[in-house]
This record gives sequence, C-alpha cells and structure tokens, in this order.
Amino acid sequence: MTSKHMKIKKMIAAMFPVFLLFTGCFKEEKTPVNADFAVTIQDNDYSVPVRMNIENHTTGADHYLWTFEGGEPSSSESSHPGMVTYHTAGTYTIRLEAWNDDERKTRDFSLVLDSAVLVAFDVDMPVNNISPVEAVITNTTRGALSCLWNFGNGDPETSQSFSPASVIYTQPGEHIITLLVSNGREQYSLSKTIQVLPSMQAGFIIEPSFDDFDMEAPWTGTLSNTTVSGLTYMWSASGGTIADPQAESPRITFDVPGTYNITLEAQNGKEVQTQGQTVTIKENTNLYTIADIKLGSTTAHASVGCFFSCLQRRVLTQGDMSAPSPPPVDLVFFGMGPLFPYCRFVSPDAAGSLLVFDDIPDAGKTYFVNKQATPIFTVADFDAMLTDAPLRNLDIRSMDTGDQSFAAQTPYIVLFETASGRKGVIKIKGYIAEGNNSYILADVKVMKN
Repeated sequence: MTSKHMKIKKMIAAMFPVFLLFTGCFKEEKTPVNADFAVTIQDNDYSVPVRMNIENHTTGADHYLWTFEGGEPSSSESSHPGMVTYHTAGTYTIRLEAWNDDERKTRDFSLVLDSAVLVAFDVDMPVNNISPVEAVITNTTRGALSCLWNFGNGDPETSQSFSPASVIYTQPGEHIITLLVSNGREQYSLSKTIQVLPSMQAGFIIEPSFDDFDMEAPWTGTLSNTTVSGLTYMWSASGGTIADPQAESPRITFDVPGTYNITLEAQNGKEVQTQGQTVTIKENTNLYTIADIKLGSTTAHASVGCFFSCLQRRVLTQGDMSAPSPPPVDLVFFGMGPLFPYCRFVSPDAAGSLLVFDDIPDAGKTYFVNKQATPIFTVADFDAMLTDAPLRNLDIRSMDTGDQSFAAQTPYIVLFETASGRKGVIKIKGYIAEGNNSYILADVKVMKN
C-alpha cells in the first residue's frame, strides 16, 4: 500500500465518527390526527324521515370510515359523505374512524330522532246533533307521545287521554275541538268544528188558505210547523181531515162548523213533545168583509191605486197592471181629488174610455148603482148584514147607474155586481185630502161565490 493510500484511509477513519454522530441525532416527526365532524339536520326537523348533512372537520387523516347506524347509506369511506337519510325513529350512533400511517382516532355522535307525527281524529254524534249532543272522539293520531284536548264548552272541557271519553254539549252553536300533540321535541295541533242544534221545542201555527181567512166552513188551512229541532211528526185532530198526518206541515180541512182540537207529536230520536191548539170554524155566511180599503184619486193611481180585485181582495196600482199577467179587476174608482167633487165607480171594460186609465186586458163588465133613486140599500143595512142574504134578491143589473157620479159625502153606499155574478156593497167612510195622493176610505162586503 502506498503512502497516498494510507493517507486517504486515515482521513476516512477520522471522519466516520462525525458521520455517526450526525446521523444518530436525526428523528422522523409524526402527523397527529384530530377526528371531528358537524351534523346539520335539514329544516331542523327531527321527525322521520330525517335528512342530515355531515361536514367533516377532521385534520391530519388520510383515511376515513364512517358508520351511520340506521342511516342510508349505512357507511362511507369518503372524506365528505354528504347527506344521510333516516326513516325510522330511535337513538343512533354516528361513528367516524380517521387515521394516517402514524395514528388512528375515533369520534362517536349520538342522534335521537323522533317519530313522524300525523295528527288525526274523528268526531261522531251517534244519534244526531240536536242538543244534548254526545260527541264520540276517535283518536287516530300516530307518532305522538302526549295529547292535550280542548273541547270548548263541552263537558269535560279538557283531557290528556289518548282515547278521551265522550263529550256532552248542551249549548247550541259551533264548538271547536282542538287536539295538541307532542313527540317530545315538536308540537302539532288539529282543530275541528261541530255544530250543535238547539234542543227541541214543538209548536205550530194554524194558517187559513187565502179564501178561508174568515174561518168559515167549509174551511181549508195549513198546519204550519214551527217546531225547533224536530225530525218526525204525527198530527191528529178531533174532526176534519188531515191530508198527510206524518207530513211536516200538512193541509187540514173542516167541512162543518165547530170547535176542534189539533195535536202535534214531535220527535227527534232523543225526546217526544206534544203541542195542542183549538180552532173554531164558523157558519158559512158566503160573505167576505174587507175593511179600510184605500182607493186613490185619478192622480194617485201609481201611489195608492184606483182598482180593486174582489178575488184577490186588494187594491191594484198602476204598477200592478203593468205586470205580464195583471190581476183581475172588479172595481174601478174615478175620483177628482183632493176634495172629490166628482166621483163614480166605472166598469173595468170601460176604464180606458176615461182617458186617465189604460184599457184593462180581458176586462169584464161590472154593474154599479152609483146613485139610488130610492133607498134600496142603506148604511144601516150594510152594517147589519152578516150573510149574503140581503144581496141575493137584489137586481143590481137592472138598476145600473154606472154612468152617474156623486159628490163627496159620508157615509155613502154603492151597490155592484161583478161579471161572475158576485154581488156586493161599498160603504165609503171618508175622503182623505193629501194632494195628488188623495184617496177615499171604504169597506166592502161581497159574496164569496
């Protein structure tokens, strides 16, 4: 070995301890793992189905294993697993395992999810909704842990039972039933309204037909039912004929005079009530008496009316006569108000000839005795007349003075006979001066047929 080689060998030997010293001081550093994540519940709704978003806040990890107990998906190896869905209520654990080549860490998160709540109930009124009402509550709510009922004016007023007892309502009107439920975290409510009808009160009114307002035989009327909260009815009478005894408001007929008892029995499935009345049917006079008739001057035809219908027993105005089918007219009064120096009753078929009235369609002939040459029928006769007997033998047609007039005087009698042969008497009681709305005040007695 040459001296050069020896010198190199000594140099290497001298450096080797220094190299060993340097390499012996170097150590590799580990990367720590911090497993952390955040959970966000969508819409903050913990009632299943629940959608939950996972935000990974872990540091230092290279690998991940997520376990979602009861969730969908059930696991993931992604660093950002995103959305997880839960369909069943319960308590679940979310576990994250995060690691690198040096370290492994685990973090658990406990999650409590509530049942889905469906608030529902039915209200049944077994008999009917007439007071007193029994309301039967059937609770079909799902997912609730507690219930609170409010029955308003019912008895009881409240309940915490899932299946409350029947509720009694006596006060008529609308009643609100409210159910408030909770699943431990959230509350839900549902309200329903029921209608309670008043308790039953039986009653009726005896209403004569239009032609039988005078309560004379033969008589026909209607038993007008005014019962409150009735459902079925049975009528009876001590005489006469009821067309349909089970109808709500039947017609009734009496052929002969007398005093009769009428009874109504009303039922509603809960109670029965009876109501009775007495009706008196008088002898037939074959005479209608219509009092306090106002017949206007020629200037008051639109406001008061100058025509009279015996069939309808009412005064007819100009407006009544403009109807498509105007009522039949029996009397036409022509008077010069307000002092009435000139008055006369005119046959309907001659109304148009007076110029102040239009022609009356299909008008018949009425005969009038505007002036009596001799006192055939007096005011005393009118007042004393209780039947049509005084009129039967009067030959009014032969005494017709419909073209004559009379000046204002009271009382004053005018006889008439309609086209159908019905005889009658007019008693003028007064002449009322009210300018263009002046009128006479009269009573009329006329045969029924």
